[in-house]
Parts: sequence; structure tokens; C-alpha cells
Amino acid sequence: MNTDDIQQQMMHYQSLVQRYEALDIQIRDMFPSHDAITARKNQLAAYRALARERDDLFSEIRALEQNLLPND
Repeated sequence: MNTDDIQQQMMHYQSLVQRYEALDIQIRDMFPSHDAITARKNQLAAYRALARERDDLFSEIRALEQNLLPND
């Protein structure tokens, strides 16, 4: 892997982490009372969509970490 590839992957990694953190904050802010059971149906649908996107980003972050970090 050359230096340009590593830099490009690192920039992509940083972008994914920033998006992940923003989604995580958005999800936490949706339910300040932490009472998801009484949340409205549309809030739950939005929560599920955001959580799914966050999970997908986390998977991509993990894959990039595996590629960028040396195997010891």
C-alpha cells in the first residue's frame, strides 16, 4: 500500500468517524428521557434509520481500521 492510498484511507476514516459521532449525538438527543417505549411511532422510525446508518458506518470504520493497522 503506497502513501497516497494510506492518506486517502485515513481521510475517509476520519470522515466516517465524524459522521458516526454526529449520528450518535443525534440519536442520543432524540430521547432525552431515555424512554423509547413511549416515543412516538415516527420518532422510532427515525431512530431505527439513524441507528442503522450509524451501524453501517461503524462496520466501515472497523474494516478500514483492519486495513490500516498492522497485523501483529
